[in-house]
Amino acid sequence: MQLYKYIPSEDENIVIHGRTCRTVPLPLFWTGSGIELNTDGTELYFEIETDYSIYEQWIRILINNYTMIRMPLPKGISMVCAFRGTKSDSIKNVRLIKEVQPMQYDPASFLKIHSVQCNGKLYPVKKRKYKIEFVGDSITSGEGLAGPRDLIEWIPMVFSTEGNYAVQVAEVLDADYRIISQSGWGVYAGWNNDPNKALPKHYTKICSVLSDENNKRLGTCQDYDFSEWKANAVVVNLGSNDMFAFNKPEWIEPGTGKVYKLRLEADGSYNAEDTEKIHHAVYEFIKLIRKCNKDAYILWTFGMMGRGLQPYIEDAVSAFIRDTNDHKVSFALLLDIKDEWIGANNHPNAQSHAAAARVIAEKLLRLNL
Repeated sequence: MQLYKYIPSEDENIVIHGRTCRTVPLPLFWTGSGIELNTDGTELYFEIETDYSIYEQWIRILINNYTMIRMPLPKGISMVCAFRGTKSDSIKNVRLIKEVQPMQYDPASFLKIHSVQCNGKLYPVKKRKYKIEFVGDSITSGEGLAGPRDLIEWIPMVFSTEGNYAVQVAEVLDADYRIISQSGWGVYAGWNNDPNKALPKHYTKICSVLSDENNKRLGTCQDYDFSEWKANAVVVNLGSNDMFAFNKPEWIEPGTGKVYKLRLEADGSYNAEDTEKIHHAVYEFIKLIRKCNKDAYILWTFGMMGRGLQPYIEDAVSAFIRDTNDHKVSFALLLDIKDEWIGANNHPNAQSHAAAARVIAEKLLRLNL
């Protein structure tokens, strides 16, 4: 049976999800990025190219919003069968999703989609009501969702979008979503006190957390065009790793020897000068988000893996609202992780994500974006 070849960056009936460059082949960078289409074909294949030296790429394929395939991809170009032998008189919604975050420490790692090949026609995908951007850390990257509690290993296998709170919120609100997240990163510093692991520094680029020469050629360090996909809401879930950094050793910058450390006082309380750094980082990031998304509602969330920095983050959000009179900004406290809500790598499991999704969705639904 004849297969027709469709090119994602060129075919108007293929919807591209996630920040990327519309090139041929199409690179996928962030968690949750991918493509979506409707077809009446009886069989369909994705022509995918990938490589890695440490961290393999994982994808998930949904048919009519049901997960049919979740798999790691081999090196090189491969043809991945999404389905075959289905009825020709049925229109199927097909979505391919990148399951893993950008792997900064594996410059060889990439994922490109060359084509979609099927024996049927493509039809327009129904436009969703909203667009929501989610900015976060390992929680938003879905670390721990694809593994049992006793699996303590930092490997791609444990990352997933299935059950992810961002995906759940998008489904409830009938929204397209984009995820910008990095495991271990914070709003001011990473879990190890490294100030370079601050996500706001990369917010205005396509995916500049991948700054090696191979990924630069794919466009990761290009400016992101916020007018191309205007978010109705931006949901931020950052601060957990900044909180963890207070209990970690100092980080010494290679080359300069400069020492970075978020400090605790002798009584175990947070050092006031360092909580001010958190306050300033939150305030400035909200300012940047507003500059880039002039009409979006900005919701800062926190609390799924501890609440130590809640007062300082919430105060920064309140200060921004007070100083700017911007009432399209707010804070939401999420339910802290319970013992039965722990997944792989001591991260939130699907139950924890569902609880967070309920809080966020209810908040956004009340706003009538």
